[in-house]
Amino acid sequence: MSRGPARSRSSGGLSPMRRLVITAGAAGATLAVLALLLLGWAAWSYNGPGPKAKAGDETTVILRRGAGLSEIGAALERAGVVRASAIFLASAQ
Repeated sequence: MSRGPARSRSSGGLSPMRRLVITAGAAGATLAVLALLLLGWAAWSYNGPGPKAKAGDETTVILRRGAGLSEIGAALERAGVVRASAIFLASAQ
């Protein structure tokens, strides 16, 4: 009685194509979870409360006339008005 070709135990008896599909599915699920975490963090940062003023109730930032968005975002981040200039830039555009 012949049992057919022997499969190696290291492959778990799965064909190479089946292993590729399982690996790709696991990688896709991992990337999807990471993307959801990133989107959740971005939404929380955008909608959440801003940083507390360093002194008093307000923070005044003086901007140069003609300053671009990236310069404004950097100045606001340095002054502690926004947490991340990248989020400021994304929401301003």
